[in-house]
Parts: sequence; C-alpha cells; structure tokens
Amino acid sequence: YTTYDTLSLHDALPIFAFLRPIADLSAGLDALRRKETGFRIERAETDELGRLAGAYNRMVDDLREMELARVVQEALIPNQFPSLPGYDVRVRCITASSLGGDYGDVLDLPDGRRLLLLGDVTGHGTGAALLMGMVKSAAVRFARYPGSLDGLLVYLNSMVFQLCQRKLMMTLSAVVFDPASGRLVIGNAAQPYPLIIRRDGTVWEAVVAQLPLGAGSKARTYPLLEAALEPGDMLV
Repeated sequence: YTTYDTLSLHDALPIFAFLRPIADLSAGLDALRRKETGFRIERAETDELGRLAGAYNRMVDDLREMELARVVQEALIPNQFPSLPGYDVRVRCITASSLGGDYGDVLDLPDGRRLLLLGDVTGHGTGAALLMGMVKSAAVRFARYPGSLDGLLVYLNSMVFQLCQRKLMMTLSAVVFDPASGRLVIGNAAQPYPLIIRRDGTVWEAVVAQLPLGAGSKARTYPLLEAALEPGDMLV
C-alpha cells in the first residue's frame, strides 16, 4: 500500500475526488436509516458515481411520495368500524405492498341504515390516495343527504372519469344495509362480488357486472340487487 504522507498534492487529489462521492452515498444511506427523505446528493458529473447519485435522489423522491400517500391512506380508512348491535363485524386489510390503493368505509345514514363501501384504486402512490380522498368526500356527502345507490355510483363514475381520463380507475362495492331488518341493497363496479354465506353453508353470490368507476362517461345507471341477512348468515 502507499501511505498518504508520501504522496504529493497532485497525486492525492484523484483519491479525494473518488472518496468524496462515496462519503456522500454513505451519508445518504445513514439518512434513509433515520427515515429522513429530505437528504439529496449534489453531484453534477456524468460518470458512474454521478449516475448512482442521481438514482439515489430519484429513489428518495419515490419513497417520500409513498410515505405521503401512506399517511393519506391511513387517514381515509377508519381504524375502528362502528359497532352494529346484534351483529359481529370484523375487518382486516392486507396490502400486496407497503402502499396499497384500498378503500373501506362504514357511514351512518340518517334513518339508521349504514352505507358499506369497499374499493380499490388502480395503481399506487399519491394520485391514487388523492382519488380515494375525493371518493370518500362524495360518499360522506351522500351519507348526509342520501339518494339512490345507483345515483351515487353514476356520480362517482362521472367524477372519476372527468378527473382522471382513464389514467386512474376504481373498483367499488357499495351496499346500503338496514341493521333492523337485515335488508341489503347492493351495487357494484368491477369489485369482486359480495357473498352471503347462509347459516346452512350455502353461498349466494351478488353477481352485478359493471365496469370500474372512471372507465367511461356513458354509464347512466348501475343495476342493483336486493337481499336479506337471516340470523346466522354472513356477508363477505
């Protein structure tokens, strides 16, 4: 090896020029460990180290966007769903990655019924999270001033299409549930069909075929199905 004290200043400069970006990358990794997404590597060179620094900066930008979207998503999905006297309610959400586009809600209607919503936005990231926020806002307004369930789906389809122009779409199941009678009114937009598992083990599938919200602007109505839960039945 060669000791630094035997090098001239001219000989040492290339070594320090090489060590500096390595130190910057090391500092960037330390920042990631501390979950600090504001750190950037300033490097204008176009060599391999410069491209590596650029890749690091792009990765941090993506992580920052995902963290923002995750916070928005957690604010949109209730931590605890309201209890329904006489019913056992259980909810579990498992995303396929660290950030999903899932949406679930239970909203009270003025007459004692509940609006049950379960959906998924295509894609991940801030755009999907913001679209979820707009859909939730429209659902909350519907819960305060309820109309027909197919009218809600028609409105949401038009809103998503106008805002996203098919760049983002959303699947959604919407169910109006009357806890007093067990009656269900079911609408669906390309979400997996809701199931009713009867007490005797038979399964009823709510087959309502329709395109996702935002797939087109021509949807004028959404077909609805009606069903009822009897003691011992389960809605999935």
